[in-house]
Amino acid sequence: MSVNADEIRKAMAEKTPDELCEIWYEKDYDKYTHGEFDAVHDILVARGLMVEKSADSQKKEGGFFSFRKMITPSLIKILYVLGMFAIIISGIVFLLLKAQDGPIIMALILPLFGIIILNIIWRIICESVILAFGIHELLVSIEKKLKR
Repeated sequence: MSVNADEIRKAMAEKTPDELCEIWYEKDYDKYTHGEFDAVHDILVARGLMVEKSADSQKKEGGFFSFRKMITPSLIKILYVLGMFAIIISGIVFLLLKAQDGPIIMALILPLFGIIILNIIWRIICESVILAFGIHELLVSIEKKLKR
């Protein structure tokens, strides 16, 4: 075992059982390396909080096609930014077109008000979708804890 693996194991051993379980069940490979997951698994097994995984259960975890990790919240964040820019650009185009037609005060106030209000509504819609997935993830974590 290398020094790096020993350091990882030592750092993970300092975490509480709840923190270790959270790390293990979230499987956030953006945040933790495979070595850190191995250390967390070994520590949980050593503490009697987890049984050794069989080869069948390892295959069931899968990757992208297992639908264990939801990608929609990440996509919603991207769509939010794209939608926000679309609203702003539409407002500016509307502002430029309206500036030629009517009173300057209405030509400025209406598009700016529209940009602000539509961005707030768009944000609420995106947050609602993300909230639904957050509730799902919370329920899954509760289910996993109840199964233990």
